[in-house]
Amino acid sequence: MDSVNAWVVESQKTELKKLKTIPNTIQSIFKDVGRSAVDLALPISERGKELVHQKIYIDSLCIGFAYLDDPDTNAAFGNPALFRIISRVLHEKRLSRWIDPNKRDLNNIIAFSGTILVWALQEHANGLNGKSEFVVEDNRATFDSIVQRLDSLSPSQRAAVDKLVDDIFAEMQ
Repeated sequence: MDSVNAWVVESQKTELKKLKTIPNTIQSIFKDVGRSAVDLALPISERGKELVHQKIYIDSLCIGFAYLDDPDTNAAFGNPALFRIISRVLHEKRLSRWIDPNKRDLNNIIAFSGTILVWALQEHANGLNGKSEFVVEDNRATFDSIVQRLDSLSPSQRAAVDKLVDDIFAEMQ
């Protein structure tokens, strides 16, 4: 029985080590996808411009929550880059298996995707593409402010977010 107990203890340690890497893996997936979505966050007129011009635009975009909204309609949380991040993370990177389809609350995923988007935009604007690390503590205030915004949307703004959630679930099927 002692050998079984020893095996169980060792197995638990091994499994715990594996579990500790999961948040870092998920964060890394979001970072990579976020970086690849930066161009979608910029209007076509800004793409391909010199970095100094893009920086000016991105800096203005990152004031408030403009980077989250549809650049054409101003629909709340309608930026195509935001949808792309969520869609790729859940569908292509197969993290949708962790989402309960009966619960349509994706606020934390939307908020984290928005946080990653603003981080990736700022990284791009500063010419650090792929050279900076996403530090959770440095980005916590952004995440919290996005969650707060989600919680305080007007009914018409909430309808835009509900459409985003519907589109995400449709993509996952």
